[in-house]
Amino acid sequence: MQGMALDIDWTDLRFLLAVQRGKTLSAAARKLGCDQTTVGRRIEALEAALDVRLFRRTPDGYYPTRQGELTLKRAERVEEEVMALEREVLGQDERPEGQVRLTTFESIGISFLAPRLGALRKRHPGLELLLNMDNRPLNLSRREADLALRAGRPSQQSLHIRKLGVVVAGLYASPGYLKKRGEPRAAEDLAGHDLIDDEESAYSLSRFMHGLAKRGRVVLRTDSAHAQAAAAVDGLGITTLYRYLGDPQRGLVRVLPKQELAHDLWLAVHRDLQYAARVRALIDFLVELTTREASLLSGH
Repeated sequence: MQGMALDIDWTDLRFLLAVQRGKTLSAAARKLGCDQTTVGRRIEALEAALDVRLFRRTPDGYYPTRQGELTLKRAERVEEEVMALEREVLGQDERPEGQVRLTTFESIGISFLAPRLGALRKRHPGLELLLNMDNRPLNLSRREADLALRAGRPSQQSLHIRKLGVVVAGLYASPGYLKKRGEPRAAEDLAGHDLIDDEESAYSLSRFMHGLAKRGRVVLRTDSAHAQAAAAVDGLGITTLYRYLGDPQRGLVRVLPKQELAHDLWLAVHRDLQYAARVRALIDFLVELTTREASLLSGH
């Protein structure tokens, strides 16, 4: 009826967006930290309030209807305004206390950052670091993270980006594997070798390896650099690792030491958050740490 106000719970828009991005109720529930039943109930409540069907339920997941697509566009605008308000408020915080979320890739998070976080704790005891180690880029504008440390220049808009240094990757294998299969002396010698590969990544390690070993045979493919290293130590094959992970690894030696791949290491933060005290504290710590440990990161 014209002029009648709709009975909408605006928090349901979060559930709407989560289902659209995850495609399933279970994926949305994991993202929102609730159960699948709650997500389904909130979507049904929103559809009842709007008196429209927002999603087509299929065996492959939830896909928006025409009305759902229009509603999602408006929900995204609401989300952008809420996130902008949140960033604006956080940006005025003058105390280096509370939660700050950093997203980075697994190998640097485990091998480089985690063993050195005691110094951050001593310097800022009121800071709680949430460390996300995910090879996929998270959206800083939607506050999926406050900062991103990546071996590849972030492309999202509205980010303040700073180069922190260089990370270098090389080829590694166990002495046992090389004794059994022969040690390559040139790139063409890699043909016919067993390869432990990362899943096609934004950092081109997979493409780097296959550029050298075009006729090699992939025996394991994983998204975990530490799984690659462990499999290589066990003699499964030759793998590509960043040198800060591969060089200290017991049971591994460099293969073709002159064959390396270098990436710039970038730190990104949303412009609205770069001066927030808690974020600034982490930025300063990361800048100091990567500067002090530059030779470890590059392997030189």
